[in-house]
Amino acid sequence: LHVVKTRQVTYSVLNHLIDYIQNLEKVGLLEEKEMLHLHDAVQSDLKRLLRNPPLVKFPKISDLISAHPLLRELPPSVREPLELSTKEIMKLSGVTLYREGSKPSGIWLISNGVVKWTSKSIRNKHSLHPVFTHGSNLGLYEVLIGKPYMSDMVTDSVVLCFFIESDKILSILRSDPAVEDFLWQQSAIALSRILLPQIFEKLTMQDMRALIAERSKMTTCLRGEIIEIPYHCIGFLLEGFIKTHGLQEELITPPAALIPSQGNLSFRSAETSGVEAVSFSHQGSCYLVETRARVIIFDIAAFEADKAVVRRTSSLFSHSSDQPHKSLSREHGNLMSWPEHFYKARQQKQNSEETDRKANSLSARAMQLSIFGNM
Repeated sequence: LHVVKTRQVTYSVLNHLIDYIQNLEKVGLLEEKEMLHLHDAVQSDLKRLLRNPPLVKFPKISDLISAHPLLRELPPSVREPLELSTKEIMKLSGVTLYREGSKPSGIWLISNGVVKWTSKSIRNKHSLHPVFTHGSNLGLYEVLIGKPYMSDMVTDSVVLCFFIESDKILSILRSDPAVEDFLWQQSAIALSRILLPQIFEKLTMQDMRALIAERSKMTTCLRGEIIEIPYHCIGFLLEGFIKTHGLQEELITPPAALIPSQGNLSFRSAETSGVEAVSFSHQGSCYLVETRARVIIFDIAAFEADKAVVRRTSSLFSHSSDQPHKSLSREHGNLMSWPEHFYKARQQKQNSEETDRKANSLSARAMQLSIFGNM
């Protein structure tokens, strides 16, 4: 079956390549002699494919399971029993994983493919790309809090995923407080993209994991305590009940996004306009805890600053490598540009040294979070 599938896919790709070559000739980018040469090369590949179909090595399912970010970070004593009880499932496009309002039966770990979410209760028009890709965990928040699923999850492509039953997840919560905190943190990944897509949808899954590892703080507060949301942060109420602190008290139930109302935030531009109309979102700097509450707070401004430093360092490296080619080019330059090139090179060297020091101060933990994306 693997050989048949591989032959079908390869045959389809080569046929598309023939059409692409013919289109290049029509628009004048290829001469007839070049087009015939490429066409013959593709035809020889097709003949070779029919004579000897390639063999495909599929990765072991156990390797895919253990490579998922959610399971990879768990201690071996907890991870191994979960891996043994995990069910591998392949879903075609358009299949519903779970529906909004249904009782949470378990969580879905996306190994490959794209899943799209929709919701009737969360009326949010700010979501441009309501999808979750590989490395996502779906349904974890609902399993932890014991509430019905918040949205419909429907596959948007062929999806390889793993299913873990709710009982298995709940059983490991009592094994270690650190494991419990880790699972609540991981549940905030999907929650933040659903409640505040205008802010978190632009972040990749790798960025979200780095944000949680480096720029988040989760606290558990008791009744009567005050929760403060700094002007450069965004919080999420994961469990418990809180009230707005002020003249007009409003009871807030989980899940809820807590957005600071004061301050001139660099990350709150036009993207967050109209956030008052978004369900499950509240603006305010202080909240009074009614019952034991769990809140996670993201330092968005600091995370954006970290990303800017890394981008600037990468840009400087690429510019410095391109500089010799630019200075040697006689087609697009003249003698008048030489002093400017020398000045820019000196300026880039100084900036590079400064940004290198800043980039090296970033935790190695965040750098390791890209392993799953490159597997």
